[in-house]
Amino acid sequence: MGRKGPKPKTYSHFQVTLDKFLGSKNLCRKAIAKDGSCLFRAVAEQVLLSQSYHHHVRLQCADYISRHRDDFKEFLTVKLDEYLRRLRIGQLWGGEVELVVFSKMYRRSIVVYNQQVNQVQEQIFLTPEDEAAGRRTEELIDPIYLAYTDGNHYDSVYLRKSKGNLAFCQSVVYSLLYEKVFEETLSQATKQRLRNITDADVQKLAMEGDKGDKHLTFLSKTYPLGVLEGMAPNCFSNTSLHVYQRERDCIERQDRDVAAAIQFQIGDKCLVPVPGDSQLYNGEITSSITPNGCHLVCHMTLT
Repeated sequence: MGRKGPKPKTYSHFQVTLDKFLGSKNLCRKAIAKDGSCLFRAVAEQVLLSQSYHHHVRLQCADYISRHRDDFKEFLTVKLDEYLRRLRIGQLWGGEVELVVFSKMYRRSIVVYNQQVNQVQEQIFLTPEDEAAGRRTEELIDPIYLAYTDGNHYDSVYLRKSKGNLAFCQSVVYSLLYEKVFEETLSQATKQRLRNITDADVQKLAMEGDKGDKHLTFLSKTYPLGVLEGMAPNCFSNTSLHVYQRERDCIERQDRDVAAAIQFQIGDKCLVPVPGDSQLYNGEITSSITPNGCHLVCHMTLT
């Protein structure tokens, strides 16, 4: 057998390289949802302080291009009106054209750390004022920092000290909300977490003796992990990304339900799982399922 060559570097390796580079500049990267609007989310968060305005930022960008057609039409590979239509309805990802627009529209220079195979390149989109003054990266006032990875994705980049400040402020806000506003909701969530423990889990904990008993006691007295992360003053929780992932998971579950609605008919036999029980039970579909209502009713035979 011939001698094996080195294993190819993975995307995760390049991310580590990028993060090390950012760390050397006292910067850190914040992951943004990969939903086709990552650039608009990152800019919305840094300019308008919330990713929830990403669609508003997208529309503002399209309006700016429309008002300055002569400045941008030569850089587009499709007709300008078609480009604007697709940009407004979310069919286009943001790129260099949009970065130029943002630097002019918000009057803030943009620094993009572009992840390459063996190095990280720095791209700068200057405001007219910064360009006229000949300012270098370290001389820019309140720029927007971004990281460009894998050839198609933008993440936010912040000063490292800002992350610590954000974590502390986040912990104060979350503590007030969780302990003063949503106390009853949290209590119910904690009880639900205990209800979700299966018999197999209890048996496993019982085999651990005192250690298992202490773990059950801990579960009954503490908040869910996501809540604890938000309340920790030294831990910054990427809430925007968590919300997006939760919504995406919910949509995927709905899609699976719709698929089941198409697959099953009245009288079909099936196996039915029961929450908290590892056993599957025989069942028969007794009610029709519509994609709109998307409900499944079956009669179970407990054996």
